[in-house]
Amino acid sequence: MKIKHKQYLIVSIFVFFILLIYVYINKMFNPVGTSLFVFSFALLPISIILLFLKEQVFNAWKKFAMIFIAISAVWIIIAPDSCGGGWAGFGGCVFDKETTAMFTSAVFLITSLIIIAVKSWKLRK
Repeated sequence: MKIKHKQYLIVSIFVFFILLIYVYINKMFNPVGTSLFVFSFALLPISIILLFLKEQVFNAWKKFAMIFIAISAVWIIIAPDSCGGGWAGFGGCVFDKETTAMFTSAVFLITSLIIIAVKSWKLRK
């Protein structure tokens, strides 16, 4: 059975709200929870936008998202939990897990919006 793109996107919106409840109940951000929540927060507006667009736009975005999320996950996993002392990264590291998650999710959001806009524009021609 082929999963329709709208079903996939509704599940991603549901996962966002589950993670939101998880963070609220725990009232703390651990590195894994932060990473998941930040990425799901970036995925929420994209999912809502893609719900109203054609499946071709979703498929173009999905190709990018699968590769980018895999690379981001590796980058977040190898990032240190905390950077320790120093000022602005001069004492050791520049990106800890939380900063890496925020940076990659921002890049993911911006790039996704560009891909969605370009593909939608090309399909209208």
